[in-house]
Amino acid sequence: MRSDEVVVAEWREHWVLMTMPIGTYRISRRRWNIEAIGEPALWQPLIDELAAEADRILKQHNAWREEALAAGYRVPKGLLQQALEPLDPRLDGDVREYICTQCGEPYLGLEYHRAKRLAGRLCSRECERKRALGQQREWRAAHPEALARSNASRTWKRASARAGRNCEHCGTPIEAARSTRRFCSSLCRIRAYHHRSANG
Repeated sequence: MRSDEVVVAEWREHWVLMTMPIGTYRISRRRWNIEAIGEPALWQPLIDELAAEADRILKQHNAWREEALAAGYRVPKGLLQQALEPLDPRLDGDVREYICTQCGEPYLGLEYHRAKRLAGRLCSRECERKRALGQQREWRAAHPEALARSNASRTWKRASARAGRNCEHCGTPIEAARSTRRFCSSLCRIRAYHHRSANG
């Protein structure tokens, strides 16, 4: 199992599992509901991956906290100070089988998962990513004039940044391909370096 094969949410310092691929769990029926428990051999790589991610998040938050305190800022008490708890590979509650609206594959998910996901039921992070890219492509196809204006504006800004540039060594005008170009040739670049080195 990998993190892109499921939907995992971060909630109250816990990793919360929202979906499970078919065939990666065993079902335990309880009095009021069904509990799906991930098979340990299949789910351990994902648990390890999320533990490493939780450690990275903790270190980053603690670094931000230390920087804020050193700068004299007040830091809220609620700022993360301990690692997210390890993922519990189980779905406990109103568990049902759904069909992913992106890939068409069946998966197991929580009932409230249906209301939480964007524009339909999605089985994994990968399907969320593909849906977002598809929606972006649809928008671009439906709004070519807005896209053209955006591209034209960006092209003009980049051309303006490149225009009127001269070589810093010999003063020759440069037709720059990028706004950071400073010399007309490699020879001028090397000569400028030697000139700076000689003049300390």
